[in-house]
Amino acid sequence: MERIHNLREIALKTDVCFDEFYYHFYREFLNSKNPIKAERYADAYYTAFSVLTPSISDGELIVGKCDNIMSPTEKTEWKDK
Repeated sequence: MERIHNLREIALKTDVCFDEFYYHFYREFLNSKNPIKAERYADAYYTAFSVLTPSISDGELIVGKCDNIMSPTEKTEWKDK
C-alpha cells in the first residue's frame, strides 16, 4: 500500500514538459522540403521522438519522463515560434 501511495504522490508532483518534443517537431515540420503534408507530419514526428532520450527511474508505475534540456538557443527559437 505504501508503494502505491508513493507512486501516486510522485505522479501528482511531476511536471510534464513537452517543449523539447514540440520544438523539434515544428522545426522539422516547418522546414521540411516535402510538399505532402501527411509525410511532413510523419517525418517531423519521427525526428522529434528520435532526439528524446528515455529516462526511467526505479519504482515508476508508468515509465519514462521528459528529462532532456534544450539549449538556450533552442529555447529562444521555440519561444519565438
